[in-house]
Amino acid sequence: MKPIFDRGYIIPAINSNGVDYVSCARALAKSIRYWQPTSKVCLLSNDDITDDEKNIFDHISKFPFPLDENPLANDWQVFYASPFRQTIKIEADFALSGSIEHWWQCLQRRDVLVPVGCKNFYGETSQERFYRRVFDENNFPDVYNAMVYWRYCKEAKVFFDMVKFVFENWSLITQAFKGFNLNKAADTDTVYAIAAVLLGDELITEPFSDFFNFVHLKARHNYCHREYWNDHLTWELVEGRIKVNSFYQMYPIHYHEKSFAKKIEEHYDSLLGSN
Repeated sequence: MKPIFDRGYIIPAINSNGVDYVSCARALAKSIRYWQPTSKVCLLSNDDITDDEKNIFDHISKFPFPLDENPLANDWQVFYASPFRQTIKIEADFALSGSIEHWWQCLQRRDVLVPVGCKNFYGETSQERFYRRVFDENNFPDVYNAMVYWRYCKEAKVFFDMVKFVFENWSLITQAFKGFNLNKAADTDTVYAIAAVLLGDELITEPFSDFFNFVHLKARHNYCHREYWNDHLTWELVEGRIKVNSFYQMYPIHYHEKSFAKKIEEHYDSLLGSN
């Protein structure tokens, strides 16, 4: 798709396995609307969208190519589906805890940027490696695909085409690395890491600058001994800000536990209704 708008956010959402990702995307869009009222937001989904949901998004795109049975393997299509000249992709199970509008000034210097590492709720870079054993064994860059920035340019196209190539050749490519379960389907973080290795990670990362980052509320990143962080940590929503164990969150929140989307949406509905 040729760009229609200058810049904005694209939220991929394919409902699957009993998870309503469109409702997560809706909650995220409302958090963006609250903090950044003039920002453009695009939903990327092939699911049926209600008229009310259409009013939440500035643009709705469909995946431009046939879908893979592994939902994660469709990630590369975001480049071709985005209506923006500059795009930030954010996964659906996110919420803003403040404006990130200032990011654009730094991001526009890059062709592609993928976060390295993630934060815990204290705002510290997580040192937990339980989820990253294959990364460490192969010395992969510690990238996360939950947020990605790109400009509409040849270099970004090369990156997303490489992501597509790695997904399509997963079984063959992973034989060249250590520690892989060859029966496990490809996951996007690992595919991004391999794409970075093949292209040169300096082209898509800034490991010494972590302004473009997020809080990952997956349990082990946050010293939780239960599967779900919200069963272990206290939280509250205060005027659009998210507090976890009394700490206001300074980065976007990857809340991971999909049922939390309902609470996020209800909170922002109350705020937006009062504006």
